[in-house]
Amino acid sequence: MSKLTEDEIKRLETVASHEEWNAMCLDIKKARDGGYSSDWYEKVIKPGGYLNQFQKRVGDEVGSGITFRTVRDG
Repeated sequence: MSKLTEDEIKRLETVASHEEWNAMCLDIKKARDGGYSSDWYEKVIKPGGYLNQFQKRVGDEVGSGITFRTVRDG
């Protein structure tokens, strides 16, 4: 799988809702034939990554469900 593009990183840094987050994750997977980028864990899931930044910015109304849904291809 390819790494996240600059445009995808910009989206990760600015996404403003849980719906946008889910749609963005689907777009990232579509661009890679159904898989996440090779740096997904390192850049997004790892503590301090974009998921953590998003939860701090927007709130964690779904809790850890976002993490599991993105990891489990949901």
